[in-house]
Amino acid sequence: MSYESVQDRFSRMAGKFGPQVAVMRGAQQITYAELEAESNRLANFLLESGATKGTMVALFTDDPIRIITGILGVLKAGAVFVPLDPTFPLGRLFVMSDKVEPLWFVSEQKHLEKLDQLRGLSGGNGQVLCLDDTSYHGNTDAPGIASDPDAPCSIYFTSGSTGKPKAILGRLKGIDHFMRWEIDAVNAGFGSAGERCMAISALLAVEP
Repeated sequence: MSYESVQDRFSRMAGKFGPQVAVMRGAQQITYAELEAESNRLANFLLESGATKGTMVALFTDDPIRIITGILGVLKAGAVFVPLDPTFPLGRLFVMSDKVEPLWFVSEQKHLEKLDQLRGLSGGNGQVLCLDDTSYHGNTDAPGIASDPDAPCSIYFTSGSTGKPKAILGRLKGIDHFMRWEIDAVNAGFGSAGERCMAISALLAVEP
């Protein structure tokens, strides 16, 4: 089977399983249709705000549902997602943020105080968007940005145990490879209900 980006695969799964629950966290849950709409909303906002292919977008959240929403939205805009864990010390966050210089920080209201401190260290660079403010954009249609398997899609950082954290670039074909391996490993089969779970799993578990 030919390459298929994780964002396109998810959209395909959302078309089949729209009303079914995609992610559940305690009492929180989101369906495939809702996740598709919210990630499209984010992608369209980023595109209209100047994001282009390769733009760095930091995900400053520790909520799994919003992390997945952010990853999908950033990928659909053709940009590069950079996970920044708000629980990390401010100094470590500054080192990572300073290295990638994100154009946007995608976050939540509860993290804004620490994010303001981080941006202060960086000279106020990078604009802020809160995923719990859904008024930021009304367009929930898929933006339809073509994806290149060799295109950069993520930057993860090492633990920094031997010095400063090092940035590792991930590419879309790496996520596609991981999903195919995972589908084969559990014998889910392409097009099955199991495949839709693998697309979600890959967004949380894939290594760069």
